[in-house]
Amino acid sequence: MFTVPSSRSLEVVLIWWGLGGASSILFTAISLRDLPWCELQNRRPDWTWIGHGLRTARPFMLTAAGALVISYVDRFVIDASVGRGALGIYTFYSTILIGLLSLGSSVSHQFLPKVIAGYAAGSDAYRTALRSFFWSMLALVCATTVLSAVVMGPMLALLGLSTYAASIGVFYAMLPGIFLRMLADVPSYALYAARSDKHLLICNLSSAAASTFLNVALVPVLGIYGAPLAGGIASAVLFLSLVGFAIHRMRQSSAEPAATESVDLSTDPDMLYP
Repeated sequence: MFTVPSSRSLEVVLIWWGLGGASSILFTAISLRDLPWCELQNRRPDWTWIGHGLRTARPFMLTAAGALVISYVDRFVIDASVGRGALGIYTFYSTILIGLLSLGSSVSHQFLPKVIAGYAAGSDAYRTALRSFFWSMLALVCATTVLSAVVMGPMLALLGLSTYAASIGVFYAMLPGIFLRMLADVPSYALYAARSDKHLLICNLSSAAASTFLNVALVPVLGIYGAPLAGGIASAVLFLSLVGFAIHRMRQSSAEPAATESVDLSTDPDMLYP
């Protein structure tokens, strides 16, 4: 699309998107071809176990919904209050930052088993795992935030995107919110390892409510710049509430006897963030 201007269309995007999905299915089928599929012919799904899993997943689904509200509610408010032109500019920058958020999540997922194992081993191991997790994430978040802030201007100039370059202040205004959301993985995983599902749910739904209210209140007044302000405040609500609950849970774990058994928790990162 960079070299052939005629290919810059929605149809091309959808076609290659479909081809990518089909390729992933084909790759999965080839990779799993050695599994004993023939043994499944006379077996029926265990609907009782599936129902139990769905009931267990309810708080995680609501938590994921809260995370999605923070990421996307601003676009609907901008579309309704400012217009499609401003929405295109905001979505351009928002998509880039969501990519950075995904990068941070992919790195933080590597620490989840260590945090779970640390919680199972006792308060000292739990704190050690979280301390290593925090400093690693802080270094990553600072590096990616600074790098993206420095590179964005030259990149827009190189690509000739003058319309987006004229509103680059929106990108800089969005960086603090993404910074806090990336760093929020540390207290989120601390609570997840401690089975504090209720606290995770409260934090995510509270930040989602704050994001919705603030976008509705600020975007009509401040225009497109109201959305990053609302997102930054909602991210601060998420981060600070998670930190507060995580500190409270760590103090509780210090007062409890050390665990002697492993904690049977799923390490699927999609249970926390979609």
